[in-house]
Amino acid sequence: MRAVVTIMPRRDRTDEKGEALHQAMQKQGASGVKSVRQGNIILLEMEEGATPENVNDLCLNYLVDSEVEDFEVIFEGAAEQE
Repeated sequence: MRAVVTIMPRRDRTDEKGEALHQAMQKQGASGVKSVRQGNIILLEMEEGATPENVNDLCLNYLVDSEVEDFEVIFEGAAEQE
């Protein structure tokens, strides 16, 4: 099973990196961008028998600072065999 974990700053928090990117884009002449939020995407190839609960626990215990970040997990089925 592959888990795609998207980690983003919480909406109720200031996204300083996103704001800096937005300002830089504006200074370079980019138009049409209302706002920018920057986060991370982590791909986890899980061992056979792993459950969504395992992935959720990994996220909460090792990958996400739940005080300032939210996360979403999308499961992509069985891991590819080599």
